Amino acid sequence: MNTTHPPSPSTPPRPMPEFSSPTPDSQSVFHAMLEAMSRPGRIANFGDFPEPPFPLYPSTAAICLGLADFETPLWIDGAIAASAQTVNHLKFHCACPITNTPGEARTALLADPLGSADLARFCPGSDEQPEISTTVIVQVETLEEGSGKRLYGPGINGTTKLSVGGVPERFWSSLRENHTLSPRGVDVILCARNTIVCLPRTTRVGQ
Repeated sequence: MNTTHPPSPSTPPRPMPEFSSPTPDSQSVFHAMLEAMSRPGRIANFGDFPEPPFPLYPSTAAICLGLADFETPLWIDGAIAASAQTVNHLKFHCACPITNTPGEARTALLADPLGSADLARFCPGSDEQPEISTTVIVQVETLEEGSGKRLYGPGINGTTKLSVGGVPERFWSSLRENHTLSPRGVDVILCARNTIVCLPRTTRVGQ
């Protein structure tokens, strides 16, 4: 995945039946992801999308529609796998294969933020092909700018602060370790209901 924008070509994601207004909604998601990935640590609002099956958030489902397709294996955590309705929803609307192996996934989806403590299990790409790394989508309780961990790196003017509710402290350590792999490494998208924050591999986490 390119570290400045979502792992898609230069065209917006295809319209999907889950969107109530497919073309404008898919374009809105695409541009919101572009903006969020280019400005790490800043909260982007995803607007009002249909409520997906539990335990998915509207923002999470919308991102999956934009990133996952028949060529991009998706890994899901146990909280999602426990719901046959949710698994079928993802398969139907995203047309993506579900993999049981984290390292094979192009997109990983975690409804339980405690699972975000181990980002190393996902594919970091290679020096020759960093773009084949996993994009890790993590649902969290809250996102708040201006407090919490200090972030540095490309797309950040000096520093910014981000507070994330529900993730373990080990998540931040895992992000620091992930940053040392650059240009390899995973890119992380945090989702809280209708808002998201992107933390690409180029982002460095302070205290």
